[in-house]
Amino acid sequence: MTNQLVAIVACVFEGCKVRMAEERAFVPAVDDIRKAIGRAVTPIDLADHIYCGYHSRLARGTGMRMYGFVGTRRLLEERVADHQKSGSVFAKYSQTKVGMAMAAVKIVNKAETHSKKRRKEADATSCGG
Repeated sequence: MTNQLVAIVACVFEGCKVRMAEERAFVPAVDDIRKAIGRAVTPIDLADHIYCGYHSRLARGTGMRMYGFVGTRRLLEERVADHQKSGSVFAKYSQTKVGMAMAAVKIVNKAETHSKKRRKEADATSCGG
């Protein structure tokens, strides 16, 4: 028989004292958590949104999407790793001549779009005649 360490988490529903293994915990959809906290969700943020099976069923009954805690945490950890990896790739690419040229074009296009938008707003607010 092997001794396995099991991480225990607690339901955050007010008044609920249920403690369970991570495999039995549920969290709302990442989009719902993002709307609640007002920023991108990290794996650490999931700890504030853990529900037991009973309360997750109640939430599903009201139309909330609930998912397993372990799978959602793994997904967010993969997203963080991909983001860090793409950031380092972008940093290397931006140092090349092509990368610098693309950045310059993007800045020019953004400035042109901004000036067109300003002209359009000025035309809309003018009395016209």
